[in-house]
Amino acid sequence: MSETQVERAPVPFRFVRLALAVIAVYAVLMIATPPNLARSAFALAALFATGYCTLSLLLGRTVRLTPAELLAFTTGLMIAGIAAAALAASALGVPFGDWVVAAVGLGVGTVASIR
Repeated sequence: MSETQVERAPVPFRFVRLALAVIAVYAVLMIATPPNLARSAFALAALFATGYCTLSLLLGRTVRLTPAELLAFTTGLMIAGIAAAALAASALGVPFGDWVVAAVGLGVGTVASIR
């Protein structure tokens, strides 16, 4: 490396705040609108945003991933995180619904954006 090049710190998860915004919009849509196509699209986006925020919490700022790895791990953590929340809700006797996605997503997204 030459002396003129500046070494940059890795920033692997720069869209955490955007992911939190998507989850927040989904939470508002869930309360304010009846089920429709737009709400379903935001639900899917909120699921992926939850997985992305979970991945950013687990890996921190030390690991850089390729886009394919990022998509694969985000999808896996999305499925695992929401499944664990659904199991916990059903173990407590609470019926699973859209609120689980919003509650888990908002919690994980908020902690990830603060970190």
